[in-house]
Amino acid sequence: MKQEHNPIRNRRQTNTPTTVFGRSVSNGASPLLIVGLGNPGEEFKNTYHNVGGEALQYIRKHFGMPAFKKITAKQFMLSKSEDAMLILPLVFMNESGNAVREALRYFKLNEDALLVIHDDTDLSIGSWKESRSQGAAGHNGVASIITALSTKNFRRVRIGVRPEFGGERKKAEEFVLRPIAKSEQKILEGVFEEIAGKIFPGASA
Repeated sequence: MKQEHNPIRNRRQTNTPTTVFGRSVSNGASPLLIVGLGNPGEEFKNTYHNVGGEALQYIRKHFGMPAFKKITAKQFMLSKSEDAMLILPLVFMNESGNAVREALRYFKLNEDALLVIHDDTDLSIGSWKESRSQGAAGHNGVASIITALSTKNFRRVRIGVRPEFGGERKKAEEFVLRPIAKSEQKILEGVFEEIAGKIFPGASA
């Protein structure tokens, strides 16, 4: 039988840290529920607004985790290892909270286990930040999750998606649904790799 690839278990066999964004992932801790936000459908694939989902796909492939599968009668897709669950909502961005709440209930977890990865139009391409217990700052997906969970006390990874426009600052709606430029795709993959290393420190692909 093929052994399930488990990057966190591999990490635990070393002396690397056992915390992810300030949360313990040592033996006995509940698994991480990592959600990548985006809109479903081919027309939204590889757009700036979908970098949360794109990051999750990168992490899954990088660590050889199973392909995403639909959970019967649920609003999300799942790729699972022993200690981490990657969640792709199957609803539109402004309904993300329904899928996240459903996933937490399905796996009997609370918001302490939740890590949400999403785009941030205030951050430039190539940058990213981690945050917790902050407001949505105009992001409809995050706002939906805060409303659905009745709390903002969960961890987030905010990936910069603001392209360079020769000094001109465009409104988010002018570019978030555009396909990511090829030159910027490589930059974002570097960001995804950094985030993967932060989530699974010391793990080998």
